[in-house]
Amino acid sequence: MTADRACDGCTLCCKLLYIPELHKPMYAWCPHAVKGQGCAIYCQRPTPCRDFECLWLAAPNVPDYWRPLQSHMVLAGDPTGTLVSVLVDSGHEDAWQRQPYYGDLKKWSHEPSWRVQVLTEKHGWIIFPEEDLFVGERRADDVIVGFGYKLQHGMKQPAVAVRHGDGSTTEVVGGLYPAS
Repeated sequence: MTADRACDGCTLCCKLLYIPELHKPMYAWCPHAVKGQGCAIYCQRPTPCRDFECLWLAAPNVPDYWRPLQSHMVLAGDPTGTLVSVLVDSGHEDAWQRQPYYGDLKKWSHEPSWRVQVLTEKHGWIIFPEEDLFVGERRADDVIVGFGYKLQHGMKQPAVAVRHGDGSTTEVVGGLYPAS
């Protein structure tokens, strides 16, 4: 957490995150969240809640306008430090497409070691420098298992593979762009 920021009891992470120990799905309020105050079981909260720190708190280079109560989004990283997930609150599904947020997402997509995904309650996108690849309607058990470019005849094509809970995989591909 940065010295000048602190969790202010916004509780948006308590709505948007999946917490298996509490059988709490994404985009459903945790029964222990108290609006404006935070977690009612803070001292006994499960490990995923203890371990989570939104990137607005954890990364000093993330601008203040990403504060969850202001942006209506929670920025989450992964343990590898290569995935930025943007979890968008219900009722604000297009917030990620507005400036200055969209400009940041496109800038982050240019980082060679980062992947950027945007998740609303029902849909998902992978943000590539060249295009925003719509991966379609999301199911609770969907997992992105492949992300990158296919190379074809000196061209590159954004591609994402999504594995579903039934074991099937869907591949979504974008347009062709000159490989640099």
